[in-house]
Amino acid sequence: MVVVKRLAKLLLVGFAVTVVACATVAEVPVEEVVTKRAQMRGDALVAQNIEEAYGYLSPGSKAKWSLSEYRAQAGKGLWRSAKVRRAECAADQCSVHVMVDFRYRRPGVDVVAGTAVQETWVNEGGAWWYVHKR
Repeated sequence: MVVVKRLAKLLLVGFAVTVVACATVAEVPVEEVVTKRAQMRGDALVAQNIEEAYGYLSPGSKAKWSLSEYRAQAGKGLWRSAKVRRAECAADQCSVHVMVDFRYRRPGVDVVAGTAVQETWVNEGGAWWYVHKR
């Protein structure tokens, strides 16, 4: 009987520790997760790593756009910098605001400019993906 009581106490203490540990684990906010993934995609485009950037496309976008089609649209070397400003999320969709500096050449002119870009990211299968709209 003493062994049963000790075992019950140990189980109760173990359960209490588990409950407290689970309660103290902070869940990362969705906006933080999406902001990080969007920045990683932007960094890949700046580094001209189109394959890596393509990896962030949603399954639906990949079904619509092949890697070669995406590569043709991504404009190799176009992005010079990308800085995610914020993500605004509701349910399984986020609007991500990115400041992009880009460079392109026209006959006799080398143009460097910056613009604000708004991206859509969706949650599919428990992960966040960029929705390619072009």
